[in-house]
Amino acid sequence: MLARKNILAPNRAHSQYPIPLLLLSAIVTIIAAQRDYTTPVPILKQINRHNEDGSYSYGYEAADGTFKIETKYPNGEVQGKYGYVDDGGKLREIEYGASNRGFEPQ
Repeated sequence: MLARKNILAPNRAHSQYPIPLLLLSAIVTIIAAQRDYTTPVPILKQINRHNEDGSYSYGYEAADGTFKIETKYPNGEVQGKYGYVDDGGKLREIEYGASNRGFEPQ
């Protein structure tokens, strides 16, 4: 008859590291991972309007100078622009549109 092995019992032969060292390692890993997060940027203005005819306008302006505004008209055309401040401190703006001809960067 085969002896049953208790799989829930600790196996001292496989336990190379003491529990406090493993716990310390886990805490250090968690702390290191938390440093990778950036600080949230406050939203100064926001619009989010959806109409029954399918048109909409949405956008935001953030405290760091980034923004986006987009409008879809009842005929399906879309116009929008967004912007950000580059590493040199210059505001960059990109305008775009979409119609039955497709996406149209401007």
